[in-house]
Amino acid sequence: MFGGSVSSSIVVIWLHPPKHWKIEDYAKVIYHEFIHHCLYLDGMIYAIFTNQEIENSPEAMTTSSILTTKRSIDKEYHSAVVAIGIMYRYHKLGNDKKA
Repeated sequence: MFGGSVSSSIVVIWLHPPKHWKIEDYAKVIYHEFIHHCLYLDGMIYAIFTNQEIENSPEAMTTSSILTTKRSIDKEYHSAVVAIGIMYRYHKLGNDKKA
C-alpha cells in the first residue's frame, strides 16, 4: 500500500511512495484519497450508513472484488465510488484502455 486515510482525520492522508514514482503516480493516489474524503464528508452530512451494527453484521458483509475477502458494505461502497473516479480520470487523460 502506498497511501491511505481514515474517516476520523478529514484532509489528512499518508503516502509512502517508492523512489520510481512519477508525478502521475502521486496525482493518482492523491485523487484516490480525495474521493474517499469527499465520501467521508458526504457521510457526515447525509449519513448514508447510519447503523454500524447492521452494516457490520455477517449478513451485510460483501465479498471484495479486489481483495476477495468479506468487508462491510460501507467499505465496498467506497471502493466502488473510488473505482468510478479512477476510471473517469484515466478516460479524461485519454487512457481508455486503463479506464
